[in-house]
Amino acid sequence: MIVFWSSDPETTHGIYSGFESTPRRQWLKDLGVKMVFIDPFFNHTAAMYGDKWFAPRPESGNAMACAIAFVWITEDLYDKEYIAANTVGFDTWKDYILGTKDGVPKSPEWAEQESTIPAREIRALAREWGSKKTMLAAGGLGGWAGRAARQAGTSGPGS
Repeated sequence: MIVFWSSDPETTHGIYSGFESTPRRQWLKDLGVKMVFIDPFFNHTAAMYGDKWFAPRPESGNAMACAIAFVWITEDLYDKEYIAANTVGFDTWKDYILGTKDGVPKSPEWAEQESTIPAREIRALAREWGSKKTMLAAGGLGGWAGRAARQAGTSGPGS
């Protein structure tokens, strides 16, 4: 499965224009790779290849991402060995997702209020994503250009 999160490579090639191509996506589609799109806008790539389209309210993608993580954590759908070997601060972040300190679990029900995506659909996506090989196609030019590749303290190239 490929999850295209605010990514429309058919019209916004970014740095992948030579590799992120229409024939490659068509080949993956012909092979039966499911393509899921998360974007308020029903973009060109979603129209051509989408098996499922989620249209969260603009600026609510972070809530949806937190709810997906909530399902992965509470249903044990993440790779604990990878997390232990390759991350820093996971336990603090996990406490945030579970609502341990602020009393607000970032559950699919919580995210539904923010994103307008039904909790059952967020939960189903999280379970499918957590149970099979999935690529996140965040698109664009990385964190500074937005998409799902968010990072703190950046607003553009060289910031």
